[in-house]
Amino acid sequence: MTTVQVIDVASWQHPGGRPIDFAKVYAAGFRGVMIKATQGTNYANPFFAQDYEQAKAAGLMVGAYHFCDMVTSPESEAAWFIQESSDGIVLELGRAADVEQPFRRIGVDLATWVESFLGIIDNPAGSAWLYTNRDGLVNLGGAPWTFKLWEAPGGVPADPRALMVQTGTGEVDGVEGLCDIDQLLSIRNVNPPDGGGGVPTPPAPPPDPNQPPTEVYPMQELTQGTSGTQVKVLQFVLNDKANADLATDGDFGPITEAAVMAFQTGAGLASDGVVGPLTWGALLS
Repeated sequence: MTTVQVIDVASWQHPGGRPIDFAKVYAAGFRGVMIKATQGTNYANPFFAQDYEQAKAAGLMVGAYHFCDMVTSPESEAAWFIQESSDGIVLELGRAADVEQPFRRIGVDLATWVESFLGIIDNPAGSAWLYTNRDGLVNLGGAPWTFKLWEAPGGVPADPRALMVQTGTGEVDGVEGLCDIDQLLSIRNVNPPDGGGGVPTPPAPPPDPNQPPTEVYPMQELTQGTSGTQVKVLQFVLNDKANADLATDGDFGPITEAAVMAFQTGAGLASDGVVGPLTWGALLS
């Protein structure tokens, strides 16, 4: 089994706005980084795009995580996360739900909330992580799901299902101040950029910005008659970005199709009512 050292960073690792030197991080033996992208439905890490680009240039695998406030619906938080971590971005380490206070919302079915959120961001299937500690797992009813577990310190000893473990906090060359350090227990759990089983190599040149990205938009193609949580995300984004007035009921009916076609017309796209990569791209840009 090949293990990989990973760091996870947020805006805190940019004191005074100074950058992280990811070349030094790579030279120190780390091969991956999980970057905080968003929180709730209105906070976006101002350093996310910069960290993503510079980590890729240094040859690191990259993932993104979202701090779950859980004060609105899982669909709305997932839509915000996807919107802010999708524009031209390929995440070998996938997306993660950071659930640090899974017991604070009295009267809310937290396990259902978290499972719904993970189901939305889990594309491609098997790429989503749940980040929480052992006590959090208990409060989430044991989290008996198929999503990958990234375990934070705290509580009783590590859950045997954990595929990545936060081993502590320390100094890392290239990062000012302290940052969290993680152990990815096997790179078979990810899609390394070289397509194989070894540690990553520096990536290919960035994609042509004039061409629609292929792996960028993590949502399935949607047409009238489909239903589910991804339709709820579509309806939420149409309401938020296009001033539609849709019920976020997860049913792609004639009213939702009409809103899609109106959006496509305004965006200069073929008005066919089919939500494919180009329409997702326009909605999430």
